[in-house]
Amino acid sequence: MAAYRIWQVNGMVIDWTVLTYVIVAIFVLVGFSSGWWKEAIVAFFLGVLVFLLQNPDVAESLINGINQVFATIWGYLPASLKELVGGPIKLNAASANTWLLILIVGMVIFTQIGRLGLPGSYYAGPLSRVLGAVLGGVNGLIIANLVREYLDGRSLPGSSTAAATASAEITLAGTSSAGPPASEVGVAFTNLPSVTLLDSAAPWIIFGLALMLVIGAVANSFRVQSNTENMKKITRQKPFGYG
Repeated sequence: MAAYRIWQVNGMVIDWTVLTYVIVAIFVLVGFSSGWWKEAIVAFFLGVLVFLLQNPDVAESLINGINQVFATIWGYLPASLKELVGGPIKLNAASANTWLLILIVGMVIFTQIGRLGLPGSYYAGPLSRVLGAVLGGVNGLIIANLVREYLDGRSLPGSSTAAATASAEITLAGTSSAGPPASEVGVAFTNLPSVTLLDSAAPWIIFGLALMLVIGAVANSFRVQSNTENMKKITRQKPFGYG
């Protein structure tokens, strides 16, 4: 039986599987228009988020570090602004809202890095567009699974594996150290998939490939040239598939 997740708001029902297809299709189109290089930069960011989901202690340390930065900046703000704001920003590592915000802000930042990382004179050729569409579709699928994991909360720092298992009311044969996904999240979502892309060894494969992609993208964009005096310099070059 196919697994579906339903989101119901004011009588409107959205099939999560169909929504995932829509997200993937959008990213396929975006990847086709931008090329593989820019999608590789985004893939690296998503790979880091997948890595953090598999390492809650590291994720919590990262959020604590961000909170310390916010607290330091808060100390330099004028008193009038402090009174207006009320207090320093403090992120909660165990909150889905925190990670959804990081996902959105990070996507904006890394998308811009991808755009600014290549000169405007470079254009994506047919092969680059095809590779970009494939990589974009994979990025869209990862994003859908990240959102699902954040809403589930089973892998967030401070989550209880036992509580997640009890709420799921299912038996899952798998290798995920975080326990099976919950079958319900709050009151808006029902019939959650029993297995996601981030179960078993998939997260480590995703992170490894994302790391290789960003290294390949950067290495493919620069080269070391030597002149007649054997002096070396680093110059830009068009990545594979770009004209």
